[in-house]
Amino acid sequence: MKMQTRGSSWARWLGGLALLAAAGPALALNNWELGKSQFVTECFACHNLPGGVDGTKQPFPAGHSATTVQGKINTGMRGLVTDPLATANAAVFNDTISNIAAYLSRTTFPLATLSPLNVAFADVSVDLARTQTFRLSNNGTAALAVSGIAVSDNTNYSVPAASCPSVAAGSFCDFDVTFAPKSVNSFDGRTLTVSHNTFAASSTATLGGTGLVQFSVAPTSLNFTPLTAPAGVLQATVTDNKGDRIRICRADALTFNFPGDFTLDAPFTLGGDGCVTTATSGALPRSLALNVRFAAGAVGPRNGALTIRRVDAGGATLGGTTTIQLQGNPGPLATVNRSSLFDAPADPGVEVDNDNVLERTVTLFSQGSQPLPFNGSSFTLSGASSGEYTLAGTGCQALASLPASIGGTPPSCELTVRFNPSDVGRRGPATLNIQIAGANSNSVLLNGLGIRGPRLAVRRGGVSLGSGDVVQFGTQSIGGVYAPVALTLGNGGTAGDLEVQLPAAGSVPGFTFVAGAGCATLAAAASCSVDVRFDPAAAQAYASTFAIRTRPAGSGAAFAVLSLDLRGQGAAGAVPVLSWTDTTGTPITRLDFADTQLGTPRTSRVRLYNDGPGGVVLQFANVVGLGASNFVLDTADCAAGKAVFEKTSCEIGVQFAPAAPGAKAASVQFATGAGAVPVVAPLLAASGTAIGSATPAALALSSMSVAFADTVVGSATTPVELKLSNTGSRSLAVTDLQIAAPFAMETKTCAGVPFVLAPGTECTLSVSFRPSGEGAAVGILRVTSDADPAIRDVALRGSGEAAADVSGGGCSIGSGTSLLDPTLWLLALLAAATLAQRRRRGGGATRRGGPAK
Repeated sequence: MKMQTRGSSWARWLGGLALLAAAGPALALNNWELGKSQFVTECFACHNLPGGVDGTKQPFPAGHSATTVQGKINTGMRGLVTDPLATANAAVFNDTISNIAAYLSRTTFPLATLSPLNVAFADVSVDLARTQTFRLSNNGTAALAVSGIAVSDNTNYSVPAASCPSVAAGSFCDFDVTFAPKSVNSFDGRTLTVSHNTFAASSTATLGGTGLVQFSVAPTSLNFTPLTAPAGVLQATVTDNKGDRIRICRADALTFNFPGDFTLDAPFTLGGDGCVTTATSGALPRSLALNVRFAAGAVGPRNGALTIRRVDAGGATLGGTTTIQLQGNPGPLATVNRSSLFDAPADPGVEVDNDNVLERTVTLFSQGSQPLPFNGSSFTLSGASSGEYTLAGTGCQALASLPASIGGTPPSCELTVRFNPSDVGRRGPATLNIQIAGANSNSVLLNGLGIRGPRLAVRRGGVSLGSGDVVQFGTQSIGGVYAPVALTLGNGGTAGDLEVQLPAAGSVPGFTFVAGAGCATLAAAASCSVDVRFDPAAAQAYASTFAIRTRPAGSGAAFAVLSLDLRGQGAAGAVPVLSWTDTTGTPITRLDFADTQLGTPRTSRVRLYNDGPGGVVLQFANVVGLGASNFVLDTADCAAGKAVFEKTSCEIGVQFAPAAPGAKAASVQFATGAGAVPVVAPLLAASGTAIGSATPAALALSSMSVAFADTVVGSATTPVELKLSNTGSRSLAVTDLQIAAPFAMETKTCAGVPFVLAPGTECTLSVSFRPSGEGAAVGILRVTSDADPAIRDVALRGSGEAAADVSGGGCSIGSGTSLLDPTLWLLALLAAATLAQRRRRGGGATRRGGPAK
């Protein structure tokens, strides 16, 4: 309030104060804090007095102290105020004087000091925070009451609640202000205000700070074009205001991948794993400059990528991963989705020499930065089998070009290739060539499979037979032995099974056949054999049809029929003519051995030849004559039961193994049959002379007696082996082996008698005991040979015992006829019970032989 115009005397102003003070205490508010403000603003400052009034009540100049002012008010100086404002607003004026008087009457005051007064927080990442400690000091003489602490920006700055509620005189209180920016921006010019009960009513400080981005990479795409400067190098910046480790790795791109064409300049040298890790430090804000160098490995776009992420000390990723896409070599680029056609597992083969074809497509992509300018001449077929493939006139051939596409889904078109094979198997080499002017080239291998479905192939030997071909059996004797004609039935297809049906048995007059295993169904390339015989019953010509029906297995299609014309001439029965030849086929009638040392046998081989007509079945061969024991036969190739057909032969070995010196002679004979007609081969005379001393043969037996354990009647013992050994210096001929029941013998390694043991060799017999009754049994095994003595007996003995009683009749104390036999009584009781039960069930039935009663 303005009490007087500037320039009024100090005395008159004091008089006004005294007058107002005496006006009446009931109107005074006695608000010293308000009085302090009013004293300064309405009085002291208005009159431009030197010095100042504050909480310490510093003295006014030249004796005009606050105490003097207070004294004037207390003595009630009146009449000094002439200010019209005072008289017009007496009530307000009196309140002001009262408040000023209350202020001037105080003896103690709080005095607040805040520090620091200007704080610039360091740059902070948006997800971090920094804290500054402030001190509020009370340098006055009364307690400092704090009514509030606030910041003008409580979004990015904060003060803990209940900080410094009061500060005693001469003391201080510390509190923190936190700067936690929520966005990337400058937050300068913010104010911290501490409200209190001092003369100034509050203390303020200025706050400032900047929020920084925590992590960023820019740009996220580097495109190397011919205009790149410096040549081949572009830069990306990695900003990291958190101070973590940064891991940079080279990786594949999203589309066309050639990451190896891109490198980093020092100091970021990529390791063997294509990565490098570096630590960020230093003053904020901080960043890394990545110089990426491109060295093209080939024409066409060469794409790659860099992945950048924050990691901890252990290498674990912090936050997400940022990728820089790298693209170089602009221009057209063509790629295809297939490297070959027609050879996928799901691709079927195509039938050869048929109307069906197989079509497959290959997709062509434009992945460059310029269109693909192609036309029909851009696509060609080459290779030895290229004539089996054709290009359909659709898809890419109908377009003039494809637009470019780097990244995302590239534009594409389809080429259709048609396959029609001329032969079975993989039909190659053949290639689809894609050559586009100004772009790279591509090629697609064509590997179609030509197949044939299941089909019958018939062969006789190495000759293929077709429907209507004649199978000639020639003239055969009725009842003669002849070799069958072997037919081979095969599935001549390369895919699919073949169902085969042969004629019914007996449906081909004069001929019979035997089919081998697997003829009913033939897999691809599989075969089976069918033996067809000519069995004439009369001397006449025979002609029959052998029809083979086939179709694809499981198809239900109509059968295809391949018919063979079987022909033969039956002739009256005739006896085949047999003869002997040497191994070269020269006819012989005798076999003469050179002089032979005793103990050193000689062997010659001869052949039994069948000149026909018809064949013979061998029955047995032996040596007859006085010197027969000096000759041994090897008939493995001419075994009993073997058929020797017309114009064929079999071979036997004749060994001259003399037992004593001198001339020896015998004959080899063969018994055979032509069907039911016996055929005797001519005798083959054999002779030889033995030289040397007449050392007797020596036969040794491993045991001269065999005792078998007691054996249950009807069962047999485990066989006991008996060895026969030739311990002499010449061959030993065993001519007979005899044994009688209840003992039995089997030749184990010994041949059937007669047989020869060369010096120093042995063979084994197996002897067993099978008793037919109880009690002791004895017998002998007699071995007859040309040794001295000629007969050797092995004593055999054993004992038969009764079989154990294993019947289920139960226990009995008698023979079954005694009245004390419990079994007898049990049977009687069961019979009585059965009769009683039948009477109850059939009380009204008619008795057998009379009417019911």
